[in-house]
Amino acid sequence: MKRIVKIFAVIAVLGISFSSCKKYEEGPGLSFRSKKARVEGEWTLSTVSENGVDQPQSSDDLDDIYKFTKDGKMEFQDPGNATISGTWKFDSKKEKVTLSFSFSGQAFTQVTTILKLKNNELKWEYTDGTDKYIETYTK
Repeated sequence: MKRIVKIFAVIAVLGISFSSCKKYEEGPGLSFRSKKARVEGEWTLSTVSENGVDQPQSSDDLDDIYKFTKDGKMEFQDPGNATISGTWKFDSKKEKVTLSFSFSGQAFTQVTTILKLKNNELKWEYTDGTDKYIETYTK
């Protein structure tokens, strides 16, 4: 009987540990793939919220694609308009992603905070001036 109580105690402690270790606000709580491996790949825009208001997306917006490689390279494709190449990297806690790129001869840096990073869903937020954006991408 004592053994059963010990097993339940261990399971309870592990359950609490895993639920409190959630890295990103919206999950996942546990993943067997590294954060870098989850970022790698092609991401297509799904939704955009500006200052808490969902924004309707045109077909031109919904074909926007980010491509991330494990070696830190990034490409943003807006078919019919532009392709922008640059780099990406995590901060030391892997909670933020910094995108660095140049466009029309000017260098840009955008820092995003990851809200959700699953194998097939990426959600981040960033500010541009006084506006706050939340974007969701899917693979």
